[in-house]
Amino acid sequence: MHLRAPDSHAEFVKLAWYGPFAWGLSGLQGDSLDAHPWASNEQLGKLLTQAGVYMILGDHPVHGDRALLYIGRTDSLQRRLPEHKKWINEEWRVAIHLGVLDLEANARNTGSSKDLLKRVEALLIFAHSPAYNRQKLLPSQSLRIWNTGRFHRLLPEISSSHPWYQGQQSRKLPSSG
Repeated sequence: MHLRAPDSHAEFVKLAWYGPFAWGLSGLQGDSLDAHPWASNEQLGKLLTQAGVYMILGDHPVHGDRALLYIGRTDSLQRRLPEHKKWINEEWRVAIHLGVLDLEANARNTGSSKDLLKRVEALLIFAHSPAYNRQKLLPSQSLRIWNTGRFHRLLPEISSSHPWYQGQQSRKLPSSG
């Protein structure tokens, strides 16, 4: 087996994941979040207004229990989630995790954080193929993501220059809708 050295030109991104935030009668569906032992309501409120990427998990008839249903990016999780309310209400045991850029670790990144989050979202979707994401395109620039914290079933580290992705640049899966 031949091991390839990591791409030294890849942009490195560290994501800190928080959650799960429940979606249910006492959770997001009721427009309030469940309390968590690791965060006060004030800390939770601040976190949910930050820009980042998020994943939605739930029980799915094909993909199984606690399946990765969707990955997205947002300027504010509190503003974005109501847009998913219609389809989320059809799912069972839904939970949401938020991934926030670790600003100290990402200080070397150039360009806007909005552009960076767009590329991070694209690589996460490409690598994990969530059930409800339609477009799965590999980012054009070389990128490495290190997931920390409560990242559930995501891979701990993802690189767009991984040998498996070579030749997969334009892979598009048929949309379900």
